[in-house]
Amino acid sequence: MSNGEVSNLKRAVDAAFGSERNEHKSKQSRRKRSKASGPQQDSAQELNSIPTKSQTSPSRNGTLKALQLPKALQSQSPAENALSASQSRELGGQGLRKHSKKTSRKQKRSLPSEWSISAAEAGRFIDQDPILMQTDRYLILAVRTQVLVYSTQNSRLVRSLRLDEHEKITSYTTCATNENCILVSTYSGLVVQWDWTTGQEIKQWRFSAKLLAISEQSGIQDDTIYSTMLLIHEVTSKTRRVSLATFQDSSAEIITNKAILEENQLTSWIRVLDKRRCLVLYAYNKLFLGQAVRRPEDPASVYTWREIAVPGRITSIDARSHSSSSSTNKKRLAIDIVIGCLDGSILIYDDILFKLINKEKNPREEDIASRRLHWHRNEVLTVKWSLDGNYIISGGHETVMVIWQLDTGQQQFLPHLSAAIQHLIVSDTGSSYALHLADNSVMVLSTSELEPFAYVSSLNLQQPRLHGKQTRRIQAILHHTDPTSLLLAVPADVPSGAASQGKATLLQTYDIGAQQQSHRQALVRNNITALNVDPSGKPVQEPDVTHVKISYDGKWLATVDEWAPPADDLKTLYPAHDDYTPHAKETFLKFWAKNTSTRSWQLVTKIECPHSTRSTIACSILYLEANPQRTEFATILSDGSIYIWTAKSRHRNGLPVKDQSGSPLYTWSYTQTVELLIPLKKLTPTASALCYSPDGSVLAVSSNKSSFIHFIDPLTGNVQHTQRGSHPGLFSYLTFLNHHLITISKDLRVYNTVSGDLLYALALNSSVSGVHLAANQLDQTFAVVCLLPAFMSKEKEDKDKAKSQIMLFNLKSASPIFRKIVDGTVETLLPLPSESGYLIINDEAEIVYLKQPGNSLAKRNDVGLPALEDAPKRMELEEIIGRRSIEGAGPVGHMVNSVEKEDESAQKMQPIGYTHKTQSSLSDVFNNHATNLPVRELFEQVVAVLRGGSEG
Repeated sequence: MSNGEVSNLKRAVDAAFGSERNEHKSKQSRRKRSKASGPQQDSAQELNSIPTKSQTSPSRNGTLKALQLPKALQSQSPAENALSASQSRELGGQGLRKHSKKTSRKQKRSLPSEWSISAAEAGRFIDQDPILMQTDRYLILAVRTQVLVYSTQNSRLVRSLRLDEHEKITSYTTCATNENCILVSTYSGLVVQWDWTTGQEIKQWRFSAKLLAISEQSGIQDDTIYSTMLLIHEVTSKTRRVSLATFQDSSAEIITNKAILEENQLTSWIRVLDKRRCLVLYAYNKLFLGQAVRRPEDPASVYTWREIAVPGRITSIDARSHSSSSSTNKKRLAIDIVIGCLDGSILIYDDILFKLINKEKNPREEDIASRRLHWHRNEVLTVKWSLDGNYIISGGHETVMVIWQLDTGQQQFLPHLSAAIQHLIVSDTGSSYALHLADNSVMVLSTSELEPFAYVSSLNLQQPRLHGKQTRRIQAILHHTDPTSLLLAVPADVPSGAASQGKATLLQTYDIGAQQQSHRQALVRNNITALNVDPSGKPVQEPDVTHVKISYDGKWLATVDEWAPPADDLKTLYPAHDDYTPHAKETFLKFWAKNTSTRSWQLVTKIECPHSTRSTIACSILYLEANPQRTEFATILSDGSIYIWTAKSRHRNGLPVKDQSGSPLYTWSYTQTVELLIPLKKLTPTASALCYSPDGSVLAVSSNKSSFIHFIDPLTGNVQHTQRGSHPGLFSYLTFLNHHLITISKDLRVYNTVSGDLLYALALNSSVSGVHLAANQLDQTFAVVCLLPAFMSKEKEDKDKAKSQIMLFNLKSASPIFRKIVDGTVETLLPLPSESGYLIINDEAEIVYLKQPGNSLAKRNDVGLPALEDAPKRMELEEIIGRRSIEGAGPVGHMVNSVEKEDESAQKMQPIGYTHKTQSSLSDVFNNHATNLPVRELFEQVVAVLRGGSEG
């Protein structure tokens, strides 16, 4: 590019920036005049007017309103002419006439209502110990609105107990009178009793709001069974109150409810010992023991509280009670407590209640001392007693489970777990451990061999972000050829309550049909099981995966990861620069090939981001996009250049190079480069967007340092057309719907790229960082998600809560055909690749669907779970040969198709049903063998049973 061309282009860009600034100022003045003259609009109602060329219609919902296009934009070229008479007919056919309220109400009633938001799936397991029931056959966990029951024989979900979508589960516990029932508490003060074996709700109680924990015991007085609930309420952000509620077991009526303890910094952990004779709680570095002063069966029982200070901050605790002989050979109650501290030490207090009572009687006695163990480098996240009290089991950030033998002082280790151990329990039988890990998974181990026999994993996403803080978007895609596979870039370890955002280092493949993780692998180097601190004690920084895309055929995966060293390490190398990060940042573009045999991705090509020829600073990859019609990826760099990447077969001496299986090997390289921006510091973009047309023939580009949208031919690299579309300083999110281009910056615009017309434009009163845009080519719709401002909430208590608005549009009208406000923030919006609708992931790691009643998603969500006693047998059989092979029904998750192909007899099993005799025989096969039996051998045994043969 010559100097004259550069100067001309610079003048054109400056002129565009200046014109749009003037337009922006004029629009602000018009808004101020309209606000001063017009009445306040209700933010909860629908739109009451149609956008026209002559006036801007006010918004009644405060988020979506008709956009009056600037005259400068209207007078550009015919390709950018806005809102012609034909377009006005498309928007409602009313021309310049303003609609009356009666017409607006008719439009409101005529909005299609067949679209809906489905119930939430998946979710983040709450911060509480899991529960093992019925001799470790079932694992009970809870997410925000559901209690989930899994079978440990096959790690499959067999029961879901669902609350209202606005509730938030805070704790769950087993009932003392019936092991088939559980109690669930919510933050709003609701307590629900469920029969988890049948899914039937039994009773409900309503207490004061902000209920954090619950524990239940029972007693008998005057031949009447009384149940007692111990409740922990949140009074303020620092103060907690413990209350005691009693009620008759035969009814849901509460007899008494009184407070027994109120303390600052009290946690939501509580342990009830010896039939409610003793209670144990803790707050920061204080330990509280409550002893019943009357009969424990008395519903009006009160407690005497004793307090002891612990030398260190308490991070985990466990307590046990047992009988102990005194000097007079009388049996008395002994309380042993083990405490995990912030510095990694473990403190053991033996018979602490007896020592506290003696200390009160004789103050001259020595202070109560504890035994101290230390192995963990960081805080002890969980610690538990064994059933016999001879061992202590602990876990923390080191991803190592430590078993301490108290008599000998020896230690046993189970290292290299997948993440930090947040919670650990010992089953009532003593034969199993259940470990809740920081990657939102739960593993069940045998205590004798320390081998896992059950594993449950949900979406491993970041913790909910603080309202108003901008964080990078979650990288998630749906597999094009396998619609039930959801691929996400996730961190390796997300501890509960972590303030910092973890780096995405792993690729998680989640089966949305089976609601279970199917595969996970590392994309970059990570420090999961290695020493993760530098010599100065600071955490070692890991690379962060910023972009993930999959090819149209599902055979190739492209990822982008970045790493920047700490700024303190670069001061001596770059003393003249204020910002050291760009000079030492490492950016890599990687291409992965799908290995069908191992279901993993193999790295094929690793490319370091090319340095700009116009600058000495390394460039970052701002966006990555895949061609929907051929094996091709496009990237845009921070210097404004675009690269088109394709795969080429490897050749050596003129012959193609092949692997051991005879398949050709490929390497990736760029075939086209496009230079868009002037090499000026002020025009260097920091955010950009790319989007391919559905036929792959056009690539649309936008950035936050230009108000233009460029249309590029990816085959030749030529810029075919340039259009004014976005505002300076805000780049546009782009997507194609057939030959229409949808853009979002400060406003939503829909262009017809063939005729060059602007169909309609709507202003969005939302932060661009909270906007999501997606289009579904099958149902010809596009969806928009906006993060609502906090002031739009009517209720005072909801002003600080983030809310998102989900809107669905088509190309016929500027009014949304579906709109709903949901709590929280939306992290990802994806179109379903093989059917109508959209997949949405929120900040609670939950999956919901925007769908119509006729699609398969609605059918899957409405299917009831099988009976609890039949679930393990049926689910195991489905895991081997798939439900479709037996019943002719749709898929229920991942099916082992490779096993079906190995033996043609699997295709002949369709007439065989689930008879009682067959189920009994299959139960013997599954229950008499280990869960890690080879699939082929287990399949042959199943076939032998169904044919009436022997198991040998």
